[in-house]
Amino acid sequence: GGVVHRQSLSDTILIFDNHLNFIEKPRVRNAVERALKKSGGRCVGVEVRSLEEAVEAVDSGACYIQFEKVSPKDLEKMIREIRKISDKIIVGAGGGITLENIEEYAATGVDMIVTSAPYRAKPIDVTTIIEKT
Repeated sequence: GGVVHRQSLSDTILIFDNHLNFIEKPRVRNAVERALKKSGGRCVGVEVRSLEEAVEAVDSGACYIQFEKVSPKDLEKMIREIRKISDKIIVGAGGGITLENIEEYAATGVDMIVTSAPYRAKPIDVTTIIEKT
C-alpha cells in the first residue's frame, strides 16, 4: 500500500525545480534557508537532480530530498554518498516511476517513492448488492 506524503503546504513545504529558477545562486541553499525561516516549524524538502544539489540541501537543513528523474543506478550511488553525510535525511525518488520500474527504485534504498501512476490506473469496478432478507 501507499500513503499520500503531502496533502498541502500546511503539511510540509516542497521546493520544486521550477521554484529554484527564481532564486539566486547557490539556489538550493538559499531556497531551503528562506523556506525554513518562514516555515513555522514545518518540514522543508527540496527536489534535486544531482548529488551536488542533494548535499547542498542536506547542509542547508532540509528534512528531506526528492531526487527527480534520476536513474535507479545513479540514485543508488547518490544515496550511498548522502548517507555518509546524514543518516537522518529522508530520501525520496520521483519522476518517471511506473508500475513497471517501481521495484527497481525501491531496491535503491530510498525512504519514499513518489509516483502519479495510481492516477493513470484503470478504475476498479466496485459494486454493492443490497438484498432484501
